[in-house]
Amino acid sequence: MSPQVQKDKERLHLRAHLLEFVEESKIPKHKVDQAIQVSSLRADANTWFQFTDKLLLILGGLALSFALLFFIAYNWQELGRFAKFALIEVAVILGSVAFIARKSKDLVAKIALLCGAMSLGVLMAYYGQTYQTGADAWELFFNWALLITPWVLIARFSVLWLLWLGLFNLSLVLYHQTFGSLFWTLFRANDLLWLLFGFNLLAWCLWEYMQPKLSWLDDDWSRRVVATVTGFCITWLSIDAVIRPFGLTGFWVWLVWCVGVMLFYQYKKKDLYMLAGGCLSAISVILATLIENVFEFDEAGSYLLTSVTMIGLGAGSAMWLRSVHSRWLAEALTEKRAEEKATVGDSQKTQSKQDQSNDGGES
Repeated sequence: MSPQVQKDKERLHLRAHLLEFVEESKIPKHKVDQAIQVSSLRADANTWFQFTDKLLLILGGLALSFALLFFIAYNWQELGRFAKFALIEVAVILGSVAFIARKSKDLVAKIALLCGAMSLGVLMAYYGQTYQTGADAWELFFNWALLITPWVLIARFSVLWLLWLGLFNLSLVLYHQTFGSLFWTLFRANDLLWLLFGFNLLAWCLWEYMQPKLSWLDDDWSRRVVATVTGFCITWLSIDAVIRPFGLTGFWVWLVWCVGVMLFYQYKKKDLYMLAGGCLSAISVILATLIENVFEFDEAGSYLLTSVTMIGLGAGSAMWLRSVHSRWLAEALTEKRAEEKATVGDSQKTQSKQDQSNDGGES
């Protein structure tokens, strides 16, 4: 079990105990906020400070990388060819040296390598612009992703992994715009969305599989970004299958995906964000189906029906998510009590064995 999973489990147990105490009136209502603050279930000032510090550090590194790009573009005529190359190469080298100097363990080192990776893309773009290599745009991003692959593996930084995945996604889009299709597929219509869905679904599944084994993949937000992109692609494909005569392949694939997400993140790996995303996707598909089949009969009444349906589905989803979270708390409380009983039973057995050994020694 990864540290993040263990931490989430402990927080769920703590939240369940606190909820039990509140329901049994062991904690007065006017002291509930204080109990939540003491139990660290709500972020305190120090937690917000650490979050802001990391966020500003990441944004500062990205700002430096973009500043280099804009500086070269603004001073294109004033700077010579070799001066531009030297400036970009120094940025790449400084990022690598800073990563090594900081012993690649803290966030500053990883941000430095992220800046170096982005500067490498600027270097490749400037090289292609200067020497007119004739390469297509997709080749720039594809080769950029390939060249930073060793850095991505070494850094073990989720933001750098997202950059790597984003570059491959962008290269797929540009390749499709250039040649029309990556290869022969069974999905002639919307083949770009199918490619993006398949690629990001694979990345998502690998992320979920490797997360318990690699502690540096414990950042839930980065995994959720990949899941959101995947969900957007398949939801769009399902809506397109409903409103256009392309067949219902997209709808059936979406249905399997939606059921899988709901089951996995409800029972196997508890995550309300994923369940909420599945609900949002289902609401979008249902509303699209409703609009496609109702608007042609009565436009005014269709607006009212769609609005009422949207409100009802949203309220129903919120109630269902609250019930799921309450069930998780009850299960966590039951599990915690079972662990406590097992611990007490083991301690009693150990004590009885010691007593027996002491009695035997006295006799």
